[in-house]
Amino acid sequence: MLEKRFEDMETYSRNKNVEIKGIPKQPDEQPLQVILKLAAAVKVPLKPEDIDVCHRVPSFGRKEEGKPPLIVQFTTRCKRDEFLKTSRRMRPTLGSLGYDKDSQAQIYVNEHLTPKKKVLLYEVAQWRKNNDWKFMWTDGGNIFVRKAQDTKAHKIDCLEDLSKPLQ
Repeated sequence: MLEKRFEDMETYSRNKNVEIKGIPKQPDEQPLQVILKLAAAVKVPLKPEDIDVCHRVPSFGRKEEGKPPLIVQFTTRCKRDEFLKTSRRMRPTLGSLGYDKDSQAQIYVNEHLTPKKKVLLYEVAQWRKNNDWKFMWTDGGNIFVRKAQDTKAHKIDCLEDLSKPLQ
């Protein structure tokens, strides 16, 4: 019970954040300028005062080598949601930010999930692939799956939820 309350509080504390993956770190980089450039590329009007803080965080794994994720905390959830929704729809690439090398490489803008939810998301992704479910997404720090376009969405809070009959 206490663990769930702590996880809920940690999720809530990230509700104005996004995590951006796929942008190479440059020498003398100014993360705020990178975010403003990305916002312009996806056509979201963003001013420096819309961002409370942004910085790189260490990443672990070969795929992110040289591209540590950027965490951005917006001043309002509304602005965060606009940036997140538009970035997902526009699917920006490194080319859209002016990078020549790997110009078609995708930039990923996602909700900033807690470590526990990131692990669960990975496990749900594996389950989805193995069980031929078509859709998986996050919303409000929660994980959802759907078998097909016209089927019901299911919220997944733990791995045990995947062992229940889902349709």
